[in-house]
Amino acid sequence: MTAAPLHLGYVASGVMFAFVFVLTRLAYRVAGLNGVAVYWISYVLARPLGTSYADRLGVTLARDGLNWGPVSEALIFSLAFVIGVLTLRRTDRTKSAAPPIG
Repeated sequence: MTAAPLHLGYVASGVMFAFVFVLTRLAYRVAGLNGVAVYWISYVLARPLGTSYADRLGVTLARDGLNWGPVSEALIFSLAFVIGVLTLRRTDRTKSAAPPIG
């Protein structure tokens, strides 16, 4: 959306979307922007933010990418996701196994 047509590149596009994402949060906290508006703005910005970094990892070196390829990229992030879920499940079980205080 911005990397190729506007010649920003993947990293600069990702930083730009992250900046607007954070700016939206600040507008909510400081200026009192409506929570529903913040939700939808964040919802819309999440896809180009993630895509900017995913494209950087997946595309060829000639296109300013890291040339991981879509299969390698999907496997690496799927593995990270599974590890994260298993870690959270383990942490949750540890907390629920503790005796109540009092």
